[in-house]
Amino acid sequence: MTERGGPGLYQVSPLPARDAQRAAFLEGLVRVLAPGGVLYLDFPNGAFPIDFWHGPSAGGARWHSPSEGFLPTMKEIDSLPKLLEPACRLSVRSPNRRLRFNQVSGHWYGCLFRSPMKAFYALMSAPGFRWLAGTALNPYLVLEIRRR
Repeated sequence: MTERGGPGLYQVSPLPARDAQRAAFLEGLVRVLAPGGVLYLDFPNGAFPIDFWHGPSAGGARWHSPSEGFLPTMKEIDSLPKLLEPACRLSVRSPNRRLRFNQVSGHWYGCLFRSPMKAFYALMSAPGFRWLAGTALNPYLVLEIRRR
């Protein structure tokens, strides 16, 4: 990641070796995953237009284009099974109960959206609504990699 901008401006761009570094990281994690083991990876969703994790302050919002390339998107995640061993299965989960909204709650928008987002995350855990976890409506992606 490279950072640029002055006071109040925070922009990022991907490093040239981003994809190779991500692939090497994932391959290393999967290599040491025991049979029957489960690995969870979670990170901000690059397709969601607001990044609450890499803003100008703790919990500060940073608007970005989904084509920025810094944060992973579901389109990139869909290519991950090619990097995984055949014995591994990848699925997307809701971030329900993984986030506490502590930092973002220090901002007006965090106070306003905390309860609705908790409810939305709970909804994404319910049968029939789990597909929402992999959409641009979800600001935080959680991947489950399970070795058979």
